[in-house]
Amino acid sequence: MEKEWDVVEVLRYARHDWLNKLQLIKGNLALNRLDRANEIIEEIVNESKHESKLTNINMRLFAGFVMTYHWNNHAVRLDVEVLGELKDYHNTMSSYTTGVAI
Repeated sequence: MEKEWDVVEVLRYARHDWLNKLQLIKGNLALNRLDRANEIIEEIVNESKHESKLTNINMRLFAGFVMTYHWNNHAVRLDVEVLGELKDYHNTMSSYTTGVAI
């Protein structure tokens, strides 16, 4: 059964993720590991760019599934990279996803 997320719960999980990322940066800065801190920042920027592209393809259920995947306990890690030009896939995919719960 797929979990239903309310706005407060989504914001709570998102805040937790951002605090973890900030703690990683802060810890590396405290250890004077500037190169690693910069790598973490670049990873965050790239992840945010891909999430932005993912949300712009207009497949809300799929984007929501991917972006909240790691908030549940899964045995597999999911990383997403969106390549190429953006296209609105809502109308293209609607016939394939009818009746399918993501």
